[in-house]
Amino acid sequence: MKYASQVFEYINRNRYFLAFLVCIHALYFGCALHFKGIYNADSIEYLDTAVNLSEHGEVYNYTWSDTKRSEFYTLRPPVYGIFISIFKLIGNSDFIVLFFQNVLSFFSWIFFIRILKELGLQANLQLTVILVLLFFPIQMIMVNCILADHLLQVWLLLSFGSIVFYLKTNKPVYILLHNILLVLAVMTKPVMMYFWIPNLFFCIYLFFIHKRQMLVLVSSLLLPLSVFFWCSRNESKTGSFHFSSIKTQNILDLNAGGVLSILEGDERADSIKKSILISAESITNYKERTEYITSSAIEIIQNNKCVYAYVHAKGMVNFMLSFGMVDMLEFVKSRPQQKDEISLVREIELNGFEGLLNYFQETNLLKLLCMFSVVLCNVVMLASTVCFGFNRSFNPIIRIYVLVLIVYVCFVCGPGGYARLKMCIMPLMLLNMPTMISFIKNRFLPQN
Repeated sequence: MKYASQVFEYINRNRYFLAFLVCIHALYFGCALHFKGIYNADSIEYLDTAVNLSEHGEVYNYTWSDTKRSEFYTLRPPVYGIFISIFKLIGNSDFIVLFFQNVLSFFSWIFFIRILKELGLQANLQLTVILVLLFFPIQMIMVNCILADHLLQVWLLLSFGSIVFYLKTNKPVYILLHNILLVLAVMTKPVMMYFWIPNLFFCIYLFFIHKRQMLVLVSSLLLPLSVFFWCSRNESKTGSFHFSSIKTQNILDLNAGGVLSILEGDERADSIKKSILISAESITNYKERTEYITSSAIEIIQNNKCVYAYVHAKGMVNFMLSFGMVDMLEFVKSRPQQKDEISLVREIELNGFEGLLNYFQETNLLKLLCMFSVVLCNVVMLASTVCFGFNRSFNPIIRIYVLVLIVYVCFVCGPGGYARLKMCIMPLMLLNMPTMISFIKNRFLPQN
């Protein structure tokens, strides 16, 4: 009865905020049911993984058949496939999975508010969440898509919360939990595969400056051991010691591909990439085939280091400021054919100021207003992150971890810095926003 009364008291005290969370989740879930734009090319691989886990007990990211391709044993780690399999036990519908993703999202934002309070913030907490959910639509779109991005966000948010609770209680079990959650994160999306390096240094730093508890050091080995285990498993399946075959795919398509697009143009770039893949197909050994593709891509990058530096930097800027229009249009099933699409960045890159004017002339007003609001939200989140780095009211351990994680994800995504990839660190970019809102209120709004 005591806990029930506390729950009712919490609901009554926060009824308007909770009503907003329910309404915005219901709105986007309703859009998912109506438009059914809940899939992209990655979704099929996750769904196939779930089916193969349920029916064959094997992580294989493609349709099960007698003839299997090695890369589909390693393309996607297993956790999101397991997540799908569990909720499909209730009913064989992808919308059941999305329903529980919405439930998970609902409680994750309540947990986020709790973390902010633990950090000593009191005002504008709910307003921060409301503004971001209204003006950063990729967040709610990804919650309502069969993709692993939201689940990765949840693991990283819980992991960060574990660090906060550790500093508050000095109980090393929270750092153990932090590292377990990072293992779940890396087994959800390969983007976290190298994070074991900064996390190991972070835990060593934490050990020496805070209580010197051995569990902090020992648990930091969970992440590198998990990466090693999965690489060893992949070697047993393919003959190549690696974490994910998506790395081979991305280094040619995104890294080297970005360089080729600038130097040769899109059509010629596609032709060169295709010729590399055709040559690679003649190599029957998987390890040698991937090494050929990787070495060909690296050669292109090394021969054009300055161009690649520009491509990588552009990807990082896009990561921070992109409005994710492609994902939005796919969600509401209104994306035009590829040949008719106009990219703002590409137009400016090719035609400068004239390209900018051309983009505005060819884009309808509603779309422009949506873009402006999302870009403004992105700028505010970036400003919040920068200010957070200089805000000494936060524990330096918290600041170090958050900034390292944000920089890591932004850098590793590189040329593939799409808006939906920012989801995983987006809540951490909001930590200083309640303080910013208070400053703006006090500075520019009239006081009673």
